[in-house]
Amino acid sequence: MLKFIISSWEQSMAQSGQPVELLKRDLHRLFQAITSIMRNDTPTLIGVQSVALKNFPSWLSVLDKVFTVKELSEIAANMINAVRPSGTDIDNKRKVISVEQMGVILAMVRGPLFVNKGTSCQASLSLSRSS
Repeated sequence: MLKFIISSWEQSMAQSGQPVELLKRDLHRLFQAITSIMRNDTPTLIGVQSVALKNFPSWLSVLDKVFTVKELSEIAANMINAVRPSGTDIDNKRKVISVEQMGVILAMVRGPLFVNKGTSCQASLSLSRSS
């Protein structure tokens, strides 16, 4: 879906000259809504939260057309840190979410945010500040 949104924006921008800041603002709102869902500790959302974390690294290659390394790192850190399992089955939830959180971090380290020395430094600083 993100790929479609950004592709559509790229095509319309070529015709209308629409600034990237409008798309950034709207995508920030989308990620704020997703992060809000991630913060919800309702037990039935653990699967949704796990899937969102698992798929987040695949979004980076699309989002890097719009956001800077620092902005992407902050979005990623917010997503990773938003999930804090609680409730009666907390140990199992923590394990599932921890595995997914580590998967996001691993994918980020292997992905475009850590390609060169300058961007890897920015990404690691953003991630470490939010922990």
